[in-house]
This record gives sequence, C-alpha cells and structure tokens, in this order.
Amino acid sequence: TTMQPYIAQVLTGLEPLLGEEEEEETKDNAVGAVARIIQSCPTSPQLPQLLPVVCENLPLSGDEAENDAAIMAVLAVYAVSPQALNPFLGKIVEGFTAVLASDDAPKNLQPPAIQGAVQLIAALRRDFPEPMAAGGGDAPSRAAGVVVKQCAGFMMSFEHVKRS
Repeated sequence: TTMQPYIAQVLTGLEPLLGEEEEEETKDNAVGAVARIIQSCPTSPQLPQLLPVVCENLPLSGDEAENDAAIMAVLAVYAVSPQALNPFLGKIVEGFTAVLASDDAPKNLQPPAIQGAVQLIAALRRDFPEPMAAGGGDAPSRAAGVVVKQCAGFMMSFEHVKRS
C-alpha cells in the first residue's frame, strides 16, 4: 500500500508515546495508531515490530474506544497470516475477553469488532483447546461466558430487527 514506505518512520515517531511513563490515554492513542497501520498493511514486513505493540497492550483502558482499532488489527492479521498471532494468543484472548465483558463494549466497539472478537475466541477455543486451557489462566473459561453473553445480545438485536 502507499503507507508501506513510511511505516518504520511513523513507528519511530510513535515509540516515545508507548513508554510506561506515558499517560494511559496517550499511550492507548499511539497503540490505536499502530493498530490502524496494521489494518492498512496486515502483510507488512514490519509486522513483527508492529504486532507486539498492539497485542501486549490489550486491553486498552486509558482510551477504551481504541480497543476497536486493536481488535480489527488482530482480525486483519488473522485473516492473512494467523500464525503471526501465535506468540500472543493468550494475551489476545485475555484482552478480547476483558473488552467484550466490559459494560462499555457496545459504546466503544463497532459491531464488526464485537462479532470478529467473539468469532476469533470461539475459533481458538475450538481449534486449540489444550493451549487455550493451559496458557490463558481463567481467560478461556471467562471467554466462553463472554461469547455466550455476546451471542445472546446479537440474537436479541436480530429478533428486534426481524420484528420491525
């Protein structure tokens, strides 16, 4: 894409905003910017430098609206190169579960992010039951409850639309 030649330069500019001493909201905005870069270039050669910035900061709590961009970035990578997510699966499941379980999820996430996160958690639980049970603490069992809750919410919304 046209962004490709500038990714390294943009990441260098964002690095100071990603430090531990930075305000949470500022850091989350920088993570959101990296997530948007990933969305626009999910096959970038710089993906090994970009992906940890997003995955290791999940869930974003300073600016929770940036979780939408983070989820969509992970889903974009999963669509083209799922193996790139392997080192981060536990953190992704924990982060997605926390974001989806939040009472603010409907306000902070667009429907595609919610659906994609629910589907990814369900697929990971189905395809990798042992690692998911072993490596995620209580996240996999919490994820199952969140998936059920979110699916029930989708069904209620769907029923409302059908009746209208």
